[in-house]
Parts: sequence; structure tokens; C-alpha cells
Amino acid sequence: MEYIEKENLCLYQIEEEKRSLSFEEIGPLVGACLSTLIYIEKDGLLYGRIGPDEFKQTKWQGAKEVFINRHPKTFLPEQVYLARKDLRETGFFSVPVVDESGRLVGEWRREDSRYIPDHLLIQPGSEVAKAFAKAYPRIALVETGDWHCASEKRKSHWDKLENLLQGIVSKVDRIRFDEIPSSEEKYDLFIFYNHDQLQAFKCLCSTIKRNFFKFGKTTCPEELGGLVWDHLEQNLRDTMQQEIIQGLMDRGIYVVLFRVALQEGPYLDEIYAQEKKKAALGPAQKDREKLEWYLKEYFADLYSEEYVRAVLGQEYTHVRTGDLVKLKDETGKYYNVVDGERVTVGQPEHYQHTAYFFGRCFAAGWHTDDANTLPSLFQAECHTRHSQWRVVNCGTLSKDYYVYYRICHTKFRKGDMVILFDASCHLHGNHVIDLFPCFEREHIPVTWIWNTAIHVNHKVNAIWAKTLHDSIPEKAWGSEEAKDYHDRAIVPLTDLLHQYETRLYMARYFENYRPRGKVGAVVMNCNPFTNGHRYLVEKACALVDELLVFVVEEDKALFSFNERFSMVKKGCHDLANVRVIPSGKQILSLNTFPAYFVKEERADLENSAEKDISYFAKVIAPRLSISCRFAGEEPNDPVTMAYNDAMRRILPENGIEFIEIPRLLQAGKNEVISASFVREKLENGRYDDIRNLVPKTTLEVLGL
Repeated sequence: MEYIEKENLCLYQIEEEKRSLSFEEIGPLVGACLSTLIYIEKDGLLYGRIGPDEFKQTKWQGAKEVFINRHPKTFLPEQVYLARKDLRETGFFSVPVVDESGRLVGEWRREDSRYIPDHLLIQPGSEVAKAFAKAYPRIALVETGDWHCASEKRKSHWDKLENLLQGIVSKVDRIRFDEIPSSEEKYDLFIFYNHDQLQAFKCLCSTIKRNFFKFGKTTCPEELGGLVWDHLEQNLRDTMQQEIIQGLMDRGIYVVLFRVALQEGPYLDEIYAQEKKKAALGPAQKDREKLEWYLKEYFADLYSEEYVRAVLGQEYTHVRTGDLVKLKDETGKYYNVVDGERVTVGQPEHYQHTAYFFGRCFAAGWHTDDANTLPSLFQAECHTRHSQWRVVNCGTLSKDYYVYYRICHTKFRKGDMVILFDASCHLHGNHVIDLFPCFEREHIPVTWIWNTAIHVNHKVNAIWAKTLHDSIPEKAWGSEEAKDYHDRAIVPLTDLLHQYETRLYMARYFENYRPRGKVGAVVMNCNPFTNGHRYLVEKACALVDELLVFVVEEDKALFSFNERFSMVKKGCHDLANVRVIPSGKQILSLNTFPAYFVKEERADLENSAEKDISYFAKVIAPRLSISCRFAGEEPNDPVTMAYNDAMRRILPENGIEFIEIPRLLQAGKNEVISASFVREKLENGRYDDIRNLVPKTTLEVLGL
């Protein structure tokens, strides 16, 4: 958290009530000093604010004025940890601070977007550094409008980032915000000092057509850490995709891969020409009158005011658990989702086999109703010759990686079929069905294409459904006399996904690791890092030659992972045989132990704990030569108790010693030092009460 005084904020005064402000009014503020938010004042009181969300709303509506958020959530100066809790829960980057009369006095900001955690910094000379330097040889560090009020801590981190990049890429310069328009061609990557300014600037530029540079060339310190690892992740991801597809086929599941490979020629030129024509008029969702001719062509026989309004306005909301992403269940006239699967119209009541569609917008049925999605139309084709086949729509609008994660968590049975859109499917060496030739062969009008060759209307979906169905060899459909569907064994694939994630984790954090003597481990959340945590680490590292401290990486706590990791790293810096590492997705995460983060029944809690500990014992520990694991005693919390019980049973069975260490008591009291007790004091503003409960390094991170 960081506090910014009012005089360093971006302010705009109004004399009468307004719902919005024009770009002419706030444009100069955006170009000169859009720090995080524009605060609107009237009669000396906070009237409202304009920030990235308001700019986004303006962009979506195609409006010429920016909406004022009249009722932003505010906090009193002493409510810093209530503000922190709100920022963590909402994902916002800043909140206004007011006095009891409602006068703006400052702003609380999250600091996450100003730092790159040490564990994500790339080392000069490494393969990742070489790939990063090849992609982004010229980098500009953009000092945004709030640079002049930055703390020395933030400025020192900016210096650290500059020094790091100078050792990796060929050119690193610092530029001012207003120098961006003249610098577009000089740099391959712009790194913004302020995350919110980057987001608001993108929305504003897109809205008022001030496209100074390609937005794909921008990032912020928070995003840079992940960006530099893209090379490593992509190489391993390609391997994972191949292994998953091969794993499906090895388990008796037929895989249909298809793509829409754009081919240069007159038809593609027509598509581009249509897009230019539409772009000149405005987005179809908002400027309906200008594009009525196009909408009638696109929706064809389905066209009606009510239908178009419904399907264009449909939001495709997702639910995410760890890396498992599904559509949110919904009920409506045209759009229905049950158990994370969009409804496939025409599914037979009795069936022998199932064909699962996986992919993004084309499978989810973007801009169409349930009956006219590609899976539903494919189901209609199956009725003609393969009536014992059911079709299931597993489409989402999430990233390709999450599509493969969904595949691994689907309960297939031998004889089923997977129909998968994969833009890079040439990597897999499989027979691939290319649907692009359908456009010219069937004389498909370009007005049946929305904005790209994979966003098409229901008529093209029908052509694609028939093409896919007819292109699948008869042997793939299997015997209609197969045993009852429910008698066949479920095909497991999650092991392939775990193998990929483990390879990625080991490559990122343990590429050159060499164990030294007896190796122990401890897994900690540290929300925040207390003297009790320090005591546990001290006791553990005295019993081993090397102690690996895994900090829980899931961002589900009051303090962000980066903050918690920093607390532990600094709090253990004087212990020579201690190494602090992120836990990743393999140790105490939403993937391995969801009960730690969400409430579950006792039986599910025990099963979840056993899954996490078993994977640690059988996969992680052997690779890192871990022979013992430590934990603090837990007499009260049922989740931690179940976790410790699982370790007590499972670890010794796998040759790993489990050592429980008594909790540290508060001085002169019969109470243990707990992170929950410290959080309670922080939220109540009783900062003096915690000074003897946490290390000085934790106080430094907390700014106390």
C-alpha cells in the first residue's frame, strides 16, 4: 500500500452537477497527468471520479463523453487495512481517501503493479533472456504523470529494472508520457510505470482514435515478469498439447483437429475490404442504424430487432477454479448453460458415444442462439447416420491453454471423440480439416463473416458442421453396438497436465538446482509473515543442511503473493541454508488443495489434502531430494489440522519424515502468535500491538 497526498492527484473542479465530461474537458488531463484516477470536486467535496472502468464503458458505448462514477467507495485515513482488504477483493489498484466531511485528502494505492518480484527476474545470458532480447531489443520505460510523487522505494525499483534490462537488451531509454506519440517507431516495447495509466490510456486512445502506437507493444512492471517467461512456457506448452492429443488417441479416443487457415487471394481481400468499410462506420453493436444493411445480411432469416439485440448483447461470463475455466450457468431464450456446458440442441436421450467440442468462440457459439451453434448443428448431422452419438459443447472464450486444461479434466470414455480447433495443429502431425476452402467452394458471402474468418453466422456454421461430419472417416464413429455408455471406464488425462505443469515449474525455479546434504521443506502462506513463521523456519533449518521454504502463490489473501514472498525472503535473508521459492500450481494451490481457499465438507477436505500431499510426496520431493517436511502444530483450524493429518499419514509411507514443531507463544501470554491475530489488529488500526509479533522486515514491507 502507498499513500498519495491530494496535491499529487489529478483533480477537476465543476460548479454544477454533471453526469459526464467531454473528451475536450478531460483530454488535457489525460495527456499531462492521468496518475491513477481523475477526481471530480464540487463545492470542496469529492463529487466523483473517472478511471479505467469509466473509459472502458465509454469505449463500449461509442460515446463522446466519459461517465462520472458518482459513488466511488471511499475510506477514512485510518482505515488503511480495510482499504487494502477492499482492493484485494475487488482487484482495483486505488481508492480515494476522504475526511469525515467528505473532502478528498488523498489516495491509497496497491503497489503490485510497480514491481517485478525477484523470482520472476530473468538472468542475463540465459535462454529466456536471449529470447526476450530477440523479441524486444529496444525498450522505453515510460515515466507517467504520477512519477514526480513517487516514493524513493518505487524509484529505486525503477532503477533496478533499468539496470536489469540494460544487461539483456540493446537499448533502454526513459521517456515521459507526452513523448509517446513521437516514439512509436523507436521502440519495440513500452513499459508503463503506472498500470492504471496504461489501461486508461489504451481505452482513451481507442475511443477518440488517438492510436499513438500498437497496444500490443505495451506492458507494465507487473506484467513484464510473465512476459519474459513466455518463450519457456510456449515451448513446453507446444509439447504438452502434442502429448495430450497423443494421450487421447492412445486411450481410444478419436481426435478431430480442424482450423481455418487464411489463404491469400480475392476472397481474403473481400473480407479485409468489408472490415474497412464497417470500421469507418462504427461498431455494429452501437451504431445500429449505420450498419442495418450489414446486420440484415449477417443474421439473414433469423433477423429481428429482438433477436439481434439479444445475441449481440449476450455476455459470456466464465467461472474459474484454478486453471479450470467454464461458462457460468445461465438460463434464457437464446443462451443456456448447464454445468458449464452450453446447451446442445437435439441431444438424443439414449446414446452410445459422445463427441466433445473444445475451443473458443466458434464452439461456444459467439453471436448465435443455442440451436445454431456449431455443436448443435453437428448434432443435427449426426441424426442422419450416427443417431447413437451425443454432442457436448465444452466451448469457452478463454485462452487456448485453458482449453487443454479443460480437456484434461473431462471424463471421457473409450470410443468417444474430441473435436478441437487448434490454430497450431500442424505441430501435432495429425490429419487436419481446413475449413477455409468452404468459403470459396460454397460461394459464401463475406457478409456472413463478422470480423474474422472464425466468427461466422449460423449459415456458415451449418456448412462447417456438414463438412466436419463428412470428413471424419467411418471407422472413427465406432460400433453402434458398443456396450452401454455408463459401463465403460473413464479415461484419465489429468496426469498429462500435471506432468506439463511440473516440468514448467522445475524449469522456472530449479533449472540449475543441486541439493546440498539433507534437504527439508516447509510450505507457508504467511499472511503476513510473523515471528511464529520465523520461529518455525529457524527450528527447521537447524535440523537440515538445506531448507526449501515454499510460499503459497495463490493470490487469495489480504496480502498479495508478491508482498508475502517479499516478507518471507527478507525475513529469512540471514539464514544461510534457507531458500525461498514460490509454491507454483503444484503445492498447496487451487489445483491441488482447493479446500484451503474455499469451504468444503469434511470428506472433500480430507480427499483434497491427500491429493496435495500425495503429489508432493511422489513427484515434487523425489525431484528435489526432500527427505523431511516441517509444519507448525495446529490445535484449532480444521483445514490446517486435516492437512497436517494427511502429512502425518502419507509422507512416511513415501520415505519422507514429518516433523511437527510447537507454535511460538506471545511473550508473557498463553496465546500463540498467529497471522489471523495480526490481521485483526491491523484492520482495527492497532499497529503498536503487532510490533512484537512480526519481524522488522515485515514492518518495513507493511510501511509501519
